[in-house]
Amino acid sequence: MSRVRTPLDPRLNSLELLFDPDSLSTLFGRPVKVNHLRWKRATSAVARLHDDDGVRWLALYATDTSVKLEKTFRRALTHNLDLER
Repeated sequence: MSRVRTPLDPRLNSLELLFDPDSLSTLFGRPVKVNHLRWKRATSAVARLHDDDGVRWLALYATDTSVKLEKTFRRALTHNLDLER
């Protein structure tokens, strides 16, 4: 019997990536692991990542929650933090 894999949260297309350390490390080009995850179903996921360079944050947002993304960018600019899209 074959199993069909269903997404954890269809509104957050890349959420599964946070549960796959090998794919996540490939994405960043170095070993990375998630040490903490805050997930709001159908809205957002924020992960604290640890690697050799220290702590980083990765955020995923549903497309209709752009207000949250704008707020994240404003906060980062206020604190002079670098952001990658």
